[in-house]
Amino acid sequence: MFDALLSYYRWLLGGADGGGSGLGLPEVLLLLAVVFVALPVFFVMLGALTGRGAPVPTTGGGGGMIILLIVVTVVGVVAASAIPTFLTYQQRAIINGGTALFMNARAQSEMRYVDMGRYPDTLEDLAMGDQARGKGYELQVQPGGTLVVVFNEPAQLVGRVIVWSRQAPEDEYSDWTCFTDLPPEMAPASLRAECQFAPPP
Repeated sequence: MFDALLSYYRWLLGGADGGGSGLGLPEVLLLLAVVFVALPVFFVMLGALTGRGAPVPTTGGGGGMIILLIVVTVVGVVAASAIPTFLTYQQRAIINGGTALFMNARAQSEMRYVDMGRYPDTLEDLAMGDQARGKGYELQVQPGGTLVVVFNEPAQLVGRVIVWSRQAPEDEYSDWTCFTDLPPEMAPASLRAECQFAPPP
């Protein structure tokens, strides 16, 4: 049984690369807090209010109010921990989606170069259709084949970009470079390996 629990814990902490859920240690601790603290306290309070379940010890007439205050405090602490975790998870999910779009657009751009003899200058040339946008981000194509993924939500990411462009736009054979102003700590490994984390030139 211990081996099974250990395997499950490793699965929780493993990311997409490791075949796990992608939850970090804070998310796992929060999940455990909700399961082992908030839910039992909630059901105890519910039983006390409805007169069912195990009796709740009181200290006189104000005992029920004290228990209610304790429950509200516990729920507030759990919520205060959950909200930042949820916002971070949301940002990471949107950044991962934008990164996937960026990688797909690069591959599509190379295929279109083979077909057309030049890099796409417009979204129509790139021919990605509805795949050029997602929740919180969209792809733009600029002259010279420059690819730009623009983030438009949540508020912390609005206006952030991933840019793939030539070092010398006028030179067809110049090297391509990637710039992004996304927070490095939230970027997936594939983006960290490819991009410079600096404002695009």
